[in-house]
This record gives sequence, structure tokens and C-alpha cells, in this order.
Amino acid sequence: MNDHMLIENRSKPADNYTPGNELRKKLLRSHLTIAAFGLVMLIVALFSTVLLRSKTLSFIDEREPVVHASTLVLVGLERSLAALRGWIVLGDPAFKHERANAWKDEIEPAVDMLQQLSKHWDDKEDNARLVELIRALEEDKEAQWWIEDVAQTPGNKPAQLMLVKHVHPIVSDLIIAVTALIEVEKSLQNGTERKDVQWLMVDLQQFFIRAEVILNDFVHTGSSTQVENFRINLYGAKQQLQELEIRLKQLNPEQRELLTFILNEVTIFESYSSKVIDIRQSTEWDVARNLLLTEAIPRARIAYTLARTFSVNQIKRMQVEAGFITTASNIAISLLFGLIVTMVLVAWFVSKRGAERITQPISALSLATRKLAEGLLVTDITVTSDDELGHLTQSFNVMRTSLQQSRNDLNRQNTELEQEITERKRMEKALHKTYEQLEIRVQERTVELAEANQALQAEMNEHMQAEEMFQLVVEGSPNAIVLVNQAGEIVLVNSQTEKFFGYEREQLIGQSLEILVPERFRSKHFKYYNDFFKDPQSRKMGIGQDLYALRKNGSEFPVEIGLNPIKQADVTLVLSLIVDITERKQAEEKLQTLSSAIEQSPNAVLITNVKGVIEYINPRFTQLTGYTPKDIIGKNPNILKSGNTSAEIYKA
Repeated sequence: MNDHMLIENRSKPADNYTPGNELRKKLLRSHLTIAAFGLVMLIVALFSTVLLRSKTLSFIDEREPVVHASTLVLVGLERSLAALRGWIVLGDPAFKHERANAWKDEIEPAVDMLQQLSKHWDDKEDNARLVELIRALEEDKEAQWWIEDVAQTPGNKPAQLMLVKHVHPIVSDLIIAVTALIEVEKSLQNGTERKDVQWLMVDLQQFFIRAEVILNDFVHTGSSTQVENFRINLYGAKQQLQELEIRLKQLNPEQRELLTFILNEVTIFESYSSKVIDIRQSTEWDVARNLLLTEAIPRARIAYTLARTFSVNQIKRMQVEAGFITTASNIAISLLFGLIVTMVLVAWFVSKRGAERITQPISALSLATRKLAEGLLVTDITVTSDDELGHLTQSFNVMRTSLQQSRNDLNRQNTELEQEITERKRMEKALHKTYEQLEIRVQERTVELAEANQALQAEMNEHMQAEEMFQLVVEGSPNAIVLVNQAGEIVLVNSQTEKFFGYEREQLIGQSLEILVPERFRSKHFKYYNDFFKDPQSRKMGIGQDLYALRKNGSEFPVEIGLNPIKQADVTLVLSLIVDITERKQAEEKLQTLSSAIEQSPNAVLITNVKGVIEYINPRFTQLTGYTPKDIIGKNPNILKSGNTSAEIYKA
């Protein structure tokens, strides 16, 4: 009866118990605390990523286009100047199109790009520099246009214009007059004395012809030696005219009239020739070249310097921003690592504290249960909280008899619960560690890709610039350029090679160099080629020898060849510069013919320098006077005076 009442009284708290959420709130609070730290870490990581992305996009969208546009300006300037030089020298209309395309396709689009980008610039100096660059480019473009317009006009080379317009007609009239003089003399010949007069006229004609040829060569070459040779021949012509004036009495009226005409024309010829020489020796002999050196190139250098400054400044800023991005990345990585460590510590602390709050009452119940099983529990367990565990303790006190029967089940469930909690903690730690490693790897890979992309772009730009410059130099050369490998195979040719030899470029590439060498020289050429590779140095080929090249049609022409070794990696190539000297050979042969004519002349010929010292006599002079070259060269012609001729005659 009493035992029944005791059980009934102790069951009342359980009957009045209302289930609550206190324990669940504690568990939820501990998990939310851990989740909050994880969320903070994710927000910091997201902010860092967005900041780095913003800086990287700014780096790509603002700096790289400025460098690219500046580079386009530099390349376009070089291309336009090279094309302008080609137009001045060769007169090929293709160079005009090339210059126009350089402005249209490279310089002007680049300037437009810089103007668009300048809207986002904060640096006033950059904006001022851009205005100055645009002004310099406009001035250079206008200067190039004027040079292009005047380069191929007759007035571009005033010396050549005067030569064609005035000097050639005068020489033609002189030669016609001297020829008429000779024809009249032939009809009057009656003795040795008249034959000497005829030879004087022939020599006079030859002097005029040589003077015209030499003056024409001087206008094209500008050689000071040609000026001296021209004056020697003009002086010789005057000497012949003086001899004819001395023999004026031997001439008939028609010849005297022709001689008077010749004397007047010689004066005019000498005047115009002096003007031609003065103009050719001045800096304005070629108007287009003078404008190129004084106008276009200086303006281009100003624009080049400004564009280069843009490129250098942007590269420096790119380096600064790249350093900032690297520093920010390192800070973000360090911050994330610190947050991860903090999160692990907080999770451990919160989990430990929560576990203690949960497990302590359970441990007390477990101990009471063991004591109850041993029959040692005779008092109630102290209730320490007003939550589910407190109510559970109260129920235990009421139901300890029934709990003793389920002791084994409760211990087993408690053990499984602890194992599940431990396993979950282990999995959470492993998951956080994996996420940390993944974030670090993503950041490192992003930096590596950015650096690799930047290096690759720089290398591509340098390669393109070098290749374009080499192509412009090779194609713009007025001489043939042939690049040959060590096996003697042609690797590269320029357009001038196609013009010289008559081959298409595709017909030459891969062929042996010997197809350009005449058959009779090929055996020696092979030996010379091998000897060159034993000691590869820049030099002329076949010094002291006459060299000839073979065209596609089988014809030959004289050449000069310069050899230059080019080392590329482990391979040595030979760059051959081939100059066509056909015109020079023809001029030398003409001079040789004239020299032979003097040597074989039936008249005595004596040549002095400007000081009156004898420098040359022909064999006929030795026959007439008995003087050998050794006797008379270096002396004054006065030694030839006999004393029988009065001074008045010499003065006349």
C-alpha cells in the first residue's frame, strides 16, 4: 500500500511535464555558431575574389590596349617612312599604296583607340601628351603627302632637269657644228697641214662627247671625281678651239662662221654646266630627299618618342598594378587561412562546450543507472536544469525501477550516439581542410595563368615587330638579296632578285644557288662557297675578279656580290647582296675606247694639269718630237718652244 502511494506521488511531475525545445535550441545554437563563422569566411573570400577580378579586368581593359595602340603607331610610322623612301628611290606606285595603308590600317585606328581610352584617364599629362602626339602625327602625315607628291615630278631634281632641257641640246648643236666643220675640211684636204686641222676637229668632237657623258654620270652619282674629269675634258676642248683659232687663216669663210658659232655655244655650255654642278653639289639637288630629312623624319621622331613614352608608362603602370594584385592575392590567401584556423578552433570550442552541456547530465544518469543496476541508488538524482534533461532526471527518479530493466538498451544507444557525434566531427574537419586546399590552389593557378598570358603576349608582339621590320628591309632593298643555307639551297629571295634573274620567287626557293651561276664558274664557285663556311666573315666575293650571274633566259650580266654570315640557333646561313654593274661596265668600256683612240691618234696629244704640268703624251707625240714620257712628263710645255715663233703669235 505504501509502496504504491510512493510510485503514484513520484509520477505526478511526469504527468504535469510539457515537452519543450530547450535542448534542441542549444544544439541549433552551437551549429549555427559554426555555420556563421563559415559564412563569414565565404564572404571574405568572395570579396577578395571580386576585388582581384576588378583589378585584373582594369589591368586588361585599360593598360594593355594603350600599349597595343602605341605599338601600332610605332609600327605604322616605320612602315610609312620605309614606303616613302621606296617611292622616292624607285618610283613604284606600290609604295604609295603601302604608305597610305600604313596610315589607314595602323596609325589612324591606333590614334582613334587612344582617344577612346583617354576618356577614362585621370593623368592630365597623358591627355596632354596624346594631344601633342596627334598634332605631331598630323604634321608628319602632311609632310609625307607633300614629299610623295613632289618626289617623281621633273622639278624634284633640278640639276637633271637643267641637264636635259639646256645642256643636252647645246652639246647636240656643238657636235653637229663640229661634224659640219669636219665635213667641210674633208672636202678641202690637200696636204699634211690640212690633215692636222682635221684631227684637231676630230679631237674637239671627242672632248665634247666625253664631257657630256661625264657630266651626265655626275648628275646621277654626285662623284667629285667626275667633276674633275669633266673640267679636264672641257679644258681639252678649249685647247683644241684655241689651236683652230691660231689656224684661222687656213679656214674658209664657212668654217670660220661655224667656229664662231662653236665658240659662242661653248661659253653657254660652260655656264649651264657650272650651274648643273653647283645644283647637284647642293643639299637641294633632290627636293624630296631634303624634305624627308628635314621635315618628315624629325616629325616622325617626335611622334615616335611620344608613342614610345605611352607604351613605357603603361608598362610601368601594369607592373605596379601586377604587384598590387600579387600583394592583394597573398593578403587574401593569408586572411582565408587565418579564418579557416579560427573556424576550426571555434568549431572545436563550441562543439566541446555543447557536448559537455549535453553529456554531463547524461553521464550522471548513466552513473545513476549503473548504481541502480547494482542496487546502490537509494536517493534521487539532483535536477540541475529546467530543460528536457531536467525533466528526464525527474522522470528517472520516478521511473528508476522501470529504467533498471532497460539499462542495457540505454547504454548501447548512448554509445552509438557518441560514435555518431565523433564521426561527424571528423568528417567536418576533413571537409574544411579540403576546401582550404582547393581555394589556395585556385588562387595560385589564377596568378600563374595571368603571368603566362602576359609573357606570351609580349613575346608575340616582339616577334611580329622583328618579322615586319626584316621583311620591310629585305623587300625595300634596291639590290637583289638571296639567303642560302649551308647546303647551298636558296631559302629566301626579295622582289629585286625576281627582276634581276627573271625567276618567280617560288621557282627559286629550295633550288641550288648554282642555277644563278654561269656554267663555266660553277666548279670554282663550289670551292669558294665551302671556303667561306670554313671562315665565315662579311666580305666581297671574288675580289679582283669579274663576276657574272646567269638569268633564267640564259643571258649573263656582271655583278658585285657581298657575303654576310647569319647565325640562327645552330645553323649558319649566308646573306648575299647582289648588285647589277652592267651600266658601270659599259661606261668603263666607253672610256677604254676613248683612251685607245687617243693612244692610236695620228696627232700628237699632250695633256697637262691645271698648273700647266705635263701629265700625259701619246705615242704620236714621241714620234713627232722625240720626247719620251720619261723625258717630258712632270715638266712645263715651255720646253717645246723653239724660239722661232714670236710671243705675239702665242698670245693670239
